Amino acid sequence: MSDKYFGAYSTYPFTTLNAFNFWAFGGMWVSDVQGFLFITPYVVGWAMFAALSVFVLYFVHKRHQESDELLIMFAAFILFFGFFMLPTRIHERYLFPAISMLALMFPLLKKTRLLYIALTVTCFVNQAYVLPLLNASQFIQPGDWVVFAASLINSAAFIYALMLMFGELWGRRWLSPDLSKTSIGAEAPGTDTKDARDSSALNKSHMISSEKETKLHLESKN
Repeated sequence: MSDKYFGAYSTYPFTTLNAFNFWAFGGMWVSDVQGFLFITPYVVGWAMFAALSVFVLYFVHKRHQESDELLIMFAAFILFFGFFMLPTRIHERYLFPAISMLALMFPLLKKTRLLYIALTVTCFVNQAYVLPLLNASQFIQPGDWVVFAASLINSAAFIYALMLMFGELWGRRWLSPDLSKTSIGAEAPGTDTKDARDSSALNKSHMISSEKETKLHLESKN
């Protein structure tokens, strides 16, 4: 199993295998083993993903008690998304796991909805644009504007997701759920205070009515 897994990975020593990611700006199917000394696109890509993984672990360690499961899901999303964007030898279909995590967070975290929409569109474009060319045994040429546009959107989405994580570390709680909208039977902020005021007014009204009834009863006896 390991031979097949790593053997398949080493079959295509290219920067991107039709994935519209960071490496797509330099063209498709470019060798990832040519560079200066040991500094090749292959090494750089995995070094960036390793740095991202360390950052995500630190992020979860520092903030896991703030947002619990949602924060863990966002951390999983950024790892899946980073795996699509950063290493070399990535296929276009590797974006699906990241979108699946966004789908789970869509009703809970407002700031992930734009990410979900953007990545769903770019993933569809990536699949639809590449498939006819593969069936015709053709390669995408360097400088293709569709590749550039989709890769630019994916890159902007990745940077935006990292900004959300940094904002959470700085205490801005951008990845905290909106409980007033997501909890079943939840009430809007200030509802408890309003109910307390209404209850107090009602009790006061009852007390006044009781006093009036007592006074009328005494007057009738006299």
